[in-house]
Amino acid sequence: MGVPYSMDDLVDRANRLIESGKLLQAESVFQEVCSRWPNNVHALTGYARVAVLQMHWADALVRWRQLADVMPDNPQAWIGQGNALIALGELAKADAVFQEACSRWPDNVPVLTGCARAAVLQKRWTDALDRWRQLADVMPDNPQAWIGQGNALIELGKLAKADAVFQEACSRWPDNVPVLTGCARAAVLQKHWTEALDRWQRMAVVAPDNPQPWIGQGNALIGLAEFERAEAVFQEACTHWPDNVHALAGYARTAALLKRRADALQRWRRMATVAPGNPQSWIGQGNVLIKMGEFDQAVSVFEEARLRWPDNAHVLSGYAQAVELRQHWAGTLEFWRRLEKADELIESGELDSAERLCLSSQAECPNLLKAFSLHHIILERRRRMRDRQ
Repeated sequence: MGVPYSMDDLVDRANRLIESGKLLQAESVFQEVCSRWPNNVHALTGYARVAVLQMHWADALVRWRQLADVMPDNPQAWIGQGNALIALGELAKADAVFQEACSRWPDNVPVLTGCARAAVLQKRWTDALDRWRQLADVMPDNPQAWIGQGNALIELGKLAKADAVFQEACSRWPDNVPVLTGCARAAVLQKHWTEALDRWQRMAVVAPDNPQPWIGQGNALIGLAEFERAEAVFQEACTHWPDNVHALAGYARTAALLKRRADALQRWRRMATVAPGNPQSWIGQGNVLIKMGEFDQAVSVFEEARLRWPDNAHVLSGYAQAVELRQHWAGTLEFWRRLEKADELIESGELDSAERLCLSSQAECPNLLKAFSLHHIILERRRRMRDRQ
């Protein structure tokens, strides 16, 4: 007859099973230990932990509560309950658990973190800000506390204060990617494009394998109206991350801003093959086709998009615009395309050629307001050129 396993032997065996990924077997061993020694803290902790690893949140909650009953002065039992309640979507209950834990252990970092997180998940930003500040007071060298404060201030609309918090965090943790991200984001939200560009560039040095700073640089350059530089950045990003939706969207958008509509259309179509479930690529195609005067094709694209995303406001707006323009420009499509060419010529500085297209369109179709508008732009640009001479 063999010697029965001791409690410590069984707990060790269960922990080894967890380490080897055999969670069901580990759970069975912990269940046996808890039935034989129901007040053993290590067994109860392991039994709860294995439920967490399996994401069996209701079981985890029951087991953390058992641990709290046996050892009410163990903060891990309260943290476990709070996290399980969050996973179950019981945010108000989780908040109450974490607040009780904070009253018992006001200097415990995981407790304070959970308390702040519960406020964030409920979008109670003032409470979240207070709690992140409390965590920063207890542990000033914890970057999460500063990131949390900055994000809460952003949500409260206090962008300048958020920027100051993130800049302080950047001075403390210059290589921390979430800190650098928050710092750049604060500049973006204030439309401080030069600062945003500088911060995204700094992040790209720290995290060269992260596409986010490249996309951020491209968007900042768009904000600065540096469209050609933005295109180069997005092109580089697409080379490194050819299936990244944000890089592809930025690359298509810069072509549209540079009025290279055929390139823009091709790029939006490329994005649609990579992410067919993303409406942005369909909206982009439709808008470019409208600019090209291809109203029938634009209507077809938006009709397809409308079937896929019947409640998307941008899809519905694009569809309505395409249908309206097709009806309005029936019989005058040639003039529309002629004026689109004139618009491109203006951007490239070929004002004489652009003017000839505008004047011929005005003569043949006097109701074309776009022709008059473009002619006015040509005259204004010539005036500026004379003033500079």
